[in-house]
Amino acid sequence: MKIYNDNNCSWIIELVPRTNVKILRSNEDCEWLIIGAGYTGLSAARKLGQLYPNQKIILVDAQLAGEGASSRNSGYLVDTTLNDGFTSNKELESYKKKADIYELGINTVKKFINDYQVDCDWNECGKYFASSRIEDKKILTNFSEILSKLGFEHNLLSYNDLSKRLGTNFYNVALHTKGGILLHPGKLARAMVDVLPKNVCLYENSSLLSWNKTKDIISCEFKNGKAIIFPATPGSGKSTLATYFGLHGWDLFSDEMAIIPLGSNRVVPMHRAASLKNTSIDVIKQSCPDAKFSPTTLGTHKGDIAHVKLKSRTEFEQLSDAEIVAVVFPKYKAENELVVEQVSQVQGFAKLVHHSFNYSVLGGKGFSTLQKVVEKSDFYTASYSSYDGLEKFLMSVIET
Repeated sequence: MKIYNDNNCSWIIELVPRTNVKILRSNEDCEWLIIGAGYTGLSAARKLGQLYPNQKIILVDAQLAGEGASSRNSGYLVDTTLNDGFTSNKELESYKKKADIYELGINTVKKFINDYQVDCDWNECGKYFASSRIEDKKILTNFSEILSKLGFEHNLLSYNDLSKRLGTNFYNVALHTKGGILLHPGKLARAMVDVLPKNVCLYENSSLLSWNKTKDIISCEFKNGKAIIFPATPGSGKSTLATYFGLHGWDLFSDEMAIIPLGSNRVVPMHRAASLKNTSIDVIKQSCPDAKFSPTTLGTHKGDIAHVKLKSRTEFEQLSDAEIVAVVFPKYKAENELVVEQVSQVQGFAKLVHHSFNYSVLGGKGFSTLQKVVEKSDFYTASYSSYDGLEKFLMSVIET
């Protein structure tokens, strides 16, 4: 399953983008491994770092740290939760235990923001359990009786009180508890990232695939950044294909060229819009109705041209170079079943040479770089008419 970073939440959008994101790319040993960098993982890493300053702690998340559910919520720290009533003292005791946990959580967060001088818009405003339905007053009255038995400070409020307090005439009845807190969850999570101890190594955009335990050693396999290159002649459908995948969870580094640093088999992302021509424009508009298009320029020497926005600058800056593991030479053929054939490295090298435009200018270094890509990659030709069928094949290549 593809994991997405959320770029539509206002809590996250308000934050200054981080530039020090590290992806787990090599084998690492540590005394402590924590999977998940939300509130719980970040708190555990911070505490372990304090308790064991001379031990290595690795914290890994499939997304950006603190930008999953921890930053995407209402921003309330609740002191109570609404229930319709209880029938026994045992249930009241259970509710009280739960409320004690809420109070401990609030106090723990308050201590954290005081210790580290965190600005997370802390507001001790309490919480309103409100309804526009006058008949819900009975539910709130029962809730009030429970809170009174447990010693929680609260108030039942009517229409006039609510109108003055909330500035709206929508609600007819409410119960207000004074212990609830409203804060900016994104700022709180970001602060937890910023204050991680030096012995905590944070890796992000790194998905855990599997783990196993042998005696006292736990081994984990993570999904590393891997790339597939699509070299093809004009008219093969490669830009349409790459744009489609770029709008369906894959990271498109470029639809025009692959930038490979000399002496490596890695590809570097290049921030630019995807370029589409003629019928490809309608294909992507129909299959990706939410895609952001430029106006179409008509009648160029290549026909009608439009560009598609795949990532914002902030999203792009979260990408890093990836290892090339396969080269696929695609060809769209309408109404054809998927046909994939493996190509030898000798044939693959010849095809890469044909599609490269500057390796000869670079001389020996360019030749050696292509050689390294060939040695580390599998080569395929693929004719297709269905994106879904081709994607399944590509996923199998990435996950091998």
